[in-house]
Amino acid sequence: MTARRRIALINARVITPSEVIDGGHVAVEGARVVACGAGELPYAHEYLDQRGAYIGPGYIDLHVHGGGGADFGAPTAGQIRTALRFHGRHGTTALLATVAGVVPNRLTTVLDVLHRTLTTAAVADRDGSALLGIHLEGPFLNPARRGCQDERHLSAPSVAQFTALVAAAGGALRLMTIAPELPGALEVVAAGIDAGVVMSMGHTDATYEQAASAARHGIRHVTHLGNCMRPFHQREPGVFGAALSHSHLTCEVIVDGIAIHPAVVAMIASAKGPNGLVLITDAVAAAGSSESRFWLGDIPLSVSDDRVVRSEDGTTLAGSMLTMEDAVRNAVHLVGIPLIDAVTMASTTPARVLGIDDHKGSLVSGADADLVVLDEDLAVTATMVGGRWVHHR
Repeated sequence: MTARRRIALINARVITPSEVIDGGHVAVEGARVVACGAGELPYAHEYLDQRGAYIGPGYIDLHVHGGGGADFGAPTAGQIRTALRFHGRHGTTALLATVAGVVPNRLTTVLDVLHRTLTTAAVADRDGSALLGIHLEGPFLNPARRGCQDERHLSAPSVAQFTALVAAAGGALRLMTIAPELPGALEVVAAGIDAGVVMSMGHTDATYEQAASAARHGIRHVTHLGNCMRPFHQREPGVFGAALSHSHLTCEVIVDGIAIHPAVVAMIASAKGPNGLVLITDAVAAAGSSESRFWLGDIPLSVSDDRVVRSEDGTTLAGSMLTMEDAVRNAVHLVGIPLIDAVTMASTTPARVLGIDDHKGSLVSGADADLVVLDEDLAVTATMVGGRWVHHR
């Protein structure tokens, strides 16, 4: 049997949840991290001098619809590979394929295709992000806060329909967004928890009391806080207020300077801390593409003034063109979040949301060798997934 090759990345600034280790190292053998820290170098077959570059855990995107011109809502093996390759070049080592804007009678087919692709070699060519599973953004959303979706994409909460969706996803459904104030929604939340799905509130007109009740009933997460929900008001804080005041709720934010003002992100970060905030992209097929027209599921999209909008009205925001590389950089440079905290929000906290923080989301011995190398400006110069370079500038 051939011995596995061990490499050591040395002379780096290693980002951990508590400090940046100057002159640090990370050693990788096979698909695992076998050493991380400072001081005496570990044994390795090869030493790669990083010349002071940052090394951090790979980014994990819980909410991404596509990229590089490809849409997870119209999945083929080629579309999935394209999106995974694109996001791998921007530091994302693992993601949830997020599905939205699909009419209910086609939704089970989309989930089935994603599930079958997950279980084949079609996405295992190991040159992009790892596909962790599916995030289903709907169909149990409030029409009053539907965002770019329309009535034909939505349906009333139903345990029977939810069970059919879980079956179509074949165990790959990891996260689901639901409006908890709708009749029957809390029954679906209970069924989701029983099925091992992380339930998130979003696209919701819930009051503060309704959101707090949902949190008591097991909802643990909030989808793109500040977008597609009842606005905060001093006499009715809504989901926004509930998210900030309930410590066990983790909250997504889209830090592209468009979806939510940097000052509001700073306020959320101050209230939630790095363990309560998750950086996401909400990226659609437009991310990384020079085309001007795209699809989100069954919704036609256009790019206008560097924003992605519904083609029908030309104004309603529809996701973003963000990458996790830019999400982290914006968090630091636009919002003023410390680098350690921004990386925690992009890696450690999303891993904990999914319950995979025992092997992903931080650079510790025994963890998966998913890492990102950053230059002084926090641009991604290399991405490693499972011990294999998928991007190297």
